[in-house]
Amino acid sequence: VERGPTLGRTHDRLHRLGPVPHDDALAIIASLEVSVVCNRDGLFARACHPMKLVESAGLGVPVVAAAVGEVARLLAGRPDALYSPGDSG
Repeated sequence: VERGPTLGRTHDRLHRLGPVPHDDALAIIASLEVSVVCNRDGLFARACHPMKLVESAGLGVPVVAAAVGEVARLLAGRPDALYSPGDSG
C-alpha cells in the first residue's frame, strides 16, 4: 500500500521513493544530480534547520532551494541556487 502524498504528474526521471531507511538516506542523496529543497513559506519552513540542504552540500551535490528561513540565509551568497517559494516555473 502506497503511503504519503502522491505526485500530481510523473516523469521518467522523477522517482517517488517514499520513506527510506535512515542508513540509506546519504547514499540516495549522494546519487542525485541535483538536490531540490522545496519548502513552502510558512512557520515550519522559517523555523526548521535545513538538514537535507546541509547533507546535500556536504556530499557535493548541487542544491536548488526555496528562499525561506535558514535556507535563504545559508545560500545568500548563491542567489542562482534560490527561487521564490511557490514559484514552479
